[in-house]
Amino acid sequence: MKKAITILMAIALIAICGCGGSSVSKPSAEQTALFSDIYFPLAMREESFDYDNVMDFINEYQYKTEITEETADAPGSVFVYDENGDYVYISLLDGQILSVTYHQTETNNEVVMSNFAQNGKAENDTFTTHHIGDSEEKVSSIIEQTDFLFK
Repeated sequence: MKKAITILMAIALIAICGCGGSSVSKPSAEQTALFSDIYFPLAMREESFDYDNVMDFINEYQYKTEITEETADAPGSVFVYDENGDYVYISLLDGQILSVTYHQTETNNEVVMSNFAQNGKAENDTFTTHHIGDSEEKVSSIIEQTDFLFK
């Protein structure tokens, strides 16, 4: 049910913002559980970016996690792993998300939603795709990221 709601929200976002175009009508049905459970809701801002809320959200699932608390010298991080070796990496500073990365081990591809603006507002979110070893490419939406990984 949660996955279906997420996909419907993505389709609504495309309709509202006009991003995606006719060739990108909805996320691929071939998504991994880790992508649809963790990356997609965070990148779509369906979940709060507050550290405690992010951890509560992640703990709803049975994924292996590795947490590094932030210090005065370095941001904190959370790795969330699945059984395939894919992972979501979350970088946090001052208790707020700076970036969320999904790494697809089989293809060595990754997508990133980042926001380094001081206000952290959604209009400052950036989306990129990246095949490890190649240059990172800026894209306009999570739908393009989904297609990059799963089409």
